Amino acid sequence: MITSFPIGWLSPQGEMYECGYMDHIYTARTLVNKYNYNDNDSNPDEVLINHHWVHLTVTAFFSHSWMILWKNPYENHLTQKQKYFLKPYIEELKDWINPSCLHDLEDEFEEILKKEE
Repeated sequence: MITSFPIGWLSPQGEMYECGYMDHIYTARTLVNKYNYNDNDSNPDEVLINHHWVHLTVTAFFSHSWMILWKNPYENHLTQKQKYFLKPYIEELKDWINPSCLHDLEDEFEEILKKEE
């Protein structure tokens, strides 16, 4: 049984790099260097997002819901390995996922997130 969400970065290969809530930029910079992403962008978060990584975090205000963020969800789909990693969390804790993220995930996890009629 899953009771909490991971926070950090999920690679296109489905590898999770967890970090503290406020450590995502430091962790992103470490991963950009580790994988030799030679982008001129000074924002390491954007560099990872542009390389199809997924940022997993929690909103800091109000609802404290889980956020699943990636580049252009309607144009860029999650990899099968990212879906495999995320599926158990979405199945068990979907009520705790930020509503805007749930909307973005509908096409990726249609069987789990079907709208009840």
